[in-house]
Amino acid sequence: MKASGTPAELERTRRVLQEKSIDELQRIAQRIRLKVQTEETRRAYVQLQIVRGGLANTDQNWKIIYQRLPGETLTLANFRRLVESDPAFKQSLQWDAEPFATAIQAEQEQATQEQQRAAKELHIFNAAARAVTGQGLANVATVHANFNMVKQTIEEDGLDFTMDNVIRVLLHGGLNLAQNDQEVTSELVGQSRSQLLANFESYLDRSPESFKIREWAKDPSVPIADVRERLQLVEQIADTMSPHQEDRAHHFRKLVLSVRPVEEFRQRVANIDERRDLRNMSRDELRQHIQREGEAEQQPPITLPAEITAGAIRKSSKDQQLAWHKQYGVDALNARLRGEA
Repeated sequence: MKASGTPAELERTRRVLQEKSIDELQRIAQRIRLKVQTEETRRAYVQLQIVRGGLANTDQNWKIIYQRLPGETLTLANFRRLVESDPAFKQSLQWDAEPFATAIQAEQEQATQEQQRAAKELHIFNAAARAVTGQGLANVATVHANFNMVKQTIEEDGLDFTMDNVIRVLLHGGLNLAQNDQEVTSELVGQSRSQLLANFESYLDRSPESFKIREWAKDPSVPIADVRERLQLVEQIADTMSPHQEDRAHHFRKLVLSVRPVEEFRQRVANIDERRDLRNMSRDELRQHIQREGEAEQQPPITLPAEITAGAIRKSSKDQQLAWHKQYGVDALNARLRGEA
């Protein structure tokens, strides 16, 4: 390799090298050889990629290319950019195939897939946002700013962009999302109320009771979450009261219109679930359950804290009441609701 530079620079380099030991000079030479080999390997790989892109592997082609892209400027990206931006340069080369046809096709297919995925994700987000808004769980506008925030959160969590994950982020992600205006919100909630009622039409008929239930469920002043919970709880209770659909429907309408608080329905459903669990237990599991119950009876009674008032129980969420059921027992909560404790 021939050194380059001004005479003064070459002289300084010569004096520096003269001061080096043989071992140091050998290490310098090894580094230079390694750099040259690395550069030769890189250029060979770039040349291979260019030939795969359709260029004829001729000396004349490489001569033209080296003039335009000398040294380290010869990269696949630089070569392709030059071919696509300079028609004269492209025509000066000999080609075995249309330049980068395979790569362009793959890029187009990838772009199409990305567009389809983006459209699918936007559809999922819009459906989730309308669902949580219509059900009164949150108020989320179907705007791109909200979509981008949710998408970024899901990607940072390493999750797939599914309906369940989107709803989880909308409800529990702590994002400051833009909301719908009142008109859109009212329309979505109204649609959800109609769909909710449709799910319980088998319990309704043309009676005055059914008319009252429909009017109550559509009343904007009643939170849709309260409507949904009451209907779902009453359905579970009514389905255990008779084997006949007509009788179950009668009990359903009666319970929905009753003045009984939803807390009572929650506790009745909890008791139903407990009895169902007992029926499904094996003999050994029943024996262990009875043993645990006996041990629990021998323990000092659990006192319900004073701050868990009857009002607090009525205002608490379903999850909170279930937690209190497990910690203090259903009887303690019922007694507090009745004012007996």
